[in-house]
Parts: sequence; structure tokens; C-alpha cells
Amino acid sequence: MNPTLLVELFTEELPPRALNRLGEAFASGIEAGLRKRGFLGEACAATAFATPRRLAVSLTDVRPATAPKSVEVKLMPVSVGLAADGQPTPALRKKLAASGLEGIDPASLKRRLDGKAETLFADSTVPAVPLAEGLQAALGEAIAALPIPKVMGYQLADGTTTVQFVRPAHGLVALHGEGIVPVNALGLQAGRTTHGHRFEGTKDIVLPQLRYPTNDSWEEITALDGPNGYPLFHHADYGKGRLFVLTVPDNFADLYELPAPVLDHVRGVVSKGLPEEMMRLATQKTREIRQAYERIRAAHGF
Repeated sequence: MNPTLLVELFTEELPPRALNRLGEAFASGIEAGLRKRGFLGEACAATAFATPRRLAVSLTDVRPATAPKSVEVKLMPVSVGLAADGQPTPALRKKLAASGLEGIDPASLKRRLDGKAETLFADSTVPAVPLAEGLQAALGEAIAALPIPKVMGYQLADGTTTVQFVRPAHGLVALHGEGIVPVNALGLQAGRTTHGHRFEGTKDIVLPQLRYPTNDSWEEITALDGPNGYPLFHHADYGKGRLFVLTVPDNFADLYELPAPVLDHVRGVVSKGLPEEMMRLATQKTREIRQAYERIRAAHGF
């Protein structure tokens, strides 16, 4: 099966009454746009997501490119395209050039009645289209067709470009498997960085892609990316012991930005069996480190 495609548009607070309609329209619009262009496999399943600050869709079995396709191109009546000596007329040459068939041998053109006139046809091959090109078109169509109750205009960071949308958009994610699909919309370039909850997640967190070559492990905490799960904290039993694996963000300090329940679970596992005195000392040191980190972050403005 082909990889899964995830597209997410991160915005400011969307109208509550229109949220479900916007989410369904965004997902169905992208699905329809990719399907009519031949990017979706037979096993494709679409899942729509809509929260107060994001619209997203996950599509399984998405092809990285369409397959080349043989087509027959209708040109023009024989009486217009060929001179008395059988050579192509300027009109036919212009049509062939416009159709990407410049230099084709006129003798290879097919003749067939089309209505009452004998008409010239040519065999051609439509080249493969990469997913980025197809998604760009489908994304534009989906956004244009959204049932927006009231459009608002806002300026981009350049201070000159004005964008029209339901609410200001601040982030775009487009991932096909592990790779970024280079598309853009509403002045945003697609990437792989999403945004956390506005209260729990105070900043963006970029997690490394973990490759763990075993099936004999149990995930305790999982980060979700559409239908894909990435282990943040998992364990495997070895002999009489148990090995725990914690995925550390690219920026180690981002561990403090994970949701409180996640940190509490990790702390509980790591501290299991430690003496009470050591636990008190660890709690005190953690508090001191956290306070120092907050002072550094405030001083440097990040």
C-alpha cells in the first residue's frame, strides 16, 4: 500500500457553528481533487479532523505520482490540417505545437469520421504527475470551495500581501509518509511542524523520527500524526529486567513543554523504587532547573 498523506491547516479560532461543515468540506475537497487526478489507490480511506483552530485530513494509500497515460488527441478536420500534397498546413503545425506534439510525422496521424467531417487524431502520452503538483491544485480547489460564513482579509508578515480566508492561518502541514510535500496555501509553505493545544502546548515541538528495529516493545505514550503513531515512551522486557526508551525532542528543553500528564507518567516510571529522600531531592532539583529555564527563556525572549 502507498503511504498516508496528512494535510493540516492551522488557523485562529474558527466559527463554532461552521466548524463541522468546514472540516468535512476541507477533507472531501482534497479527497475529490486527488481522486479525479488519479492519486488515490483502491484502499484509500479518508479521515477528517476539525478542531477550533485546525482543519485536517488523513488519506491512506496515496500514490507519489500518477502513472503515464496514453491518450488520443483530436486535432482538426483533414481539409484544414493537410494541404493538397498531404503536407501539414500552418494551422496544423500550430495545433501540434500547442498540444506538445511538435515534430510528429504527419503520416502517423490517424483519420476518422467525427460527425460529418473526416478528422485528424494523434496518439500521445500524458507524463506522470508528481503528488506535489496534484495536491497543490486539490488544496487550492478545496480552500476555494469551503462554506465560509464570512470572509475576512488580513495581511501576511511581509506587510503588503493581503489574504482572504475565514480566519488568519498560521501553519500548514503536508506529509506523505515521512516526507514533506512542498505545497503552499494562504501565504504558507508546508512543513512538518504542528502546533500543540493553546494551553497545554505553549510552543512548537519537533520530534525526531524514531526507528526502533523490533516488534517486541510496548508503547506507553504515543504521539499521533493522523493514523500514524510515534512512540514517545515505550518499554521492552529483556531477561529479568525491563528497558525503557524515551524519545527526546531535538531541543532537549522541549521536554518541559510536553503535557503535564505525559511528564507525570515518565517521572513515575523513572522514580519507581527510589528512596523517599532521593525523591524529595530530585523534586527540588527539578523545580530549580525549571525555574532557571524559565528565567533564561524570559531573558532571551524565547
